Amino acid sequence: MDKSLAIFFAIVCGVFAGLQPPINAGLGKIVNSKNATLVSISVSFIIILTIVLFTGNIKEVSKATSISPIYWIGGVLGVSMVFISVKIIPILGATVTYSFIVSIQLIVGAIINQFGLFGVTKTPITISQVAGMVLLFLGMKLIL
Repeated sequence: MDKSLAIFFAIVCGVFAGLQPPINAGLGKIVNSKNATLVSISVSFIIILTIVLFTGNIKEVSKATSISPIYWIGGVLGVSMVFISVKIIPILGATVTYSFIVSIQLIVGAIINQFGLFGVTKTPITISQVAGMVLLFLGMKLIL
């Protein structure tokens, strides 16, 4: 995949990340937050299972049993993010919720890069990135 296509898909992911929490929160008002999380994660599971079955890559799943348990935590984090966002969007609203989530994601991303965690290429945090993080915190305060 070339860089332009990667940027396009990053934008698509941003749009999806912006849409998913309020959609799930709306569902949570109807079926409660735990059931909304179950529905969301179940739909995700069915879709990815179908894709994996039709692409013929199901055998590779067995490799997951031989990897570090740290990589299994992604599923726990995903369910937690959906459940928590279902609970907090109705309280904080989308703008405040996103300002916190995105700001903290960027800071965590910088830390992951700094130390090369989870197989990510080590990239030192720069002074301009630190300044950006300070501005993120100021932005969160202003939005709140």
